Amino acid sequence: MKKLSALLLALVLCMSLALVANAGNYTILDNGNAVYDTAIGYVFSIRAIDDKITGEDAVIMTKNENLGKTGVWSTWTIAEEIDDSGIYRAIKSVEPMMGELPDITLDPGQIYIVVHSSTSNPETAAAENCPNWEDKVAFMAVQGGDCFVFKGINFEDGTCVDGKMMCLTEEDAINGNYSWGDEAEESTPAESETEESTPAESTPAEGETAESTDAGESKADDAENASSKVEIIDDSEIVSSNIEIDGDGEGLGVWLWVIIGAAAVVIIAVIVVIAKKK
Repeated sequence: MKKLSALLLALVLCMSLALVANAGNYTILDNGNAVYDTAIGYVFSIRAIDDKITGEDAVIMTKNENLGKTGVWSTWTIAEEIDDSGIYRAIKSVEPMMGELPDITLDPGQIYIVVHSSTSNPETAAAENCPNWEDKVAFMAVQGGDCFVFKGINFEDGTCVDGKMMCLTEEDAINGNYSWGDEAEESTPAESETEESTPAESTPAEGETAESTDAGESKADDAENASSKVEIIDDSEIVSSNIEIDGDGEGLGVWLWVIIGAAAVVIIAVIVVIAKKK
């Protein structure tokens, strides 16, 4: 009985921890739209620099003459560079355009960031093929003062290759307290490993045919090739989003899950005590 009680208590505790760990990154409102509380830590995909937005993508404008290329139904903000550091700080919270281009002019060192999707509803996105919906939802959570760091983007050359933009607090951005998560460490092979070794030629022993020698070499080659093959898995494209659903739009908070788990533990403990008395 004691073992069973301990097992039940451990099971309930594990379930409680799992519920807390799976508290969502975004909340689903009554209308089906998703809402992020913060964009900090989110990595956005950027398609181009100073190029026309094509829909379901994101672009960054560095020149005032290109501001009109962003359409009129995107979400946007302006960010300015911090002391030539390559880090940009949002000077205002993100806003939707609502059918009208904002009346703005970029000052030197400022950029105009635009993210577009036709929906904020995950179900609609799946049905109508709107792949950029989550970037848009997360971008709408950007607040003035949030900072951005970039990968694959060169503002001086105006180039963007697999562009990424991460939202961070100013402290983390300046101190470099972040990781892109897909930076594989490149190792330099030892000098002895860089030179291809030439197998020594051997003369078949008496009675050994050339055919058997070739077969032996083939097996050795196969074994060498098999041992040198390494499967590299790039997890940079794997995106996991935990959804927190609540009809009133407030979301199921972490503390609610903690309370539920604690209540379950108490209930099980009471059952165990009653069972022992019987």
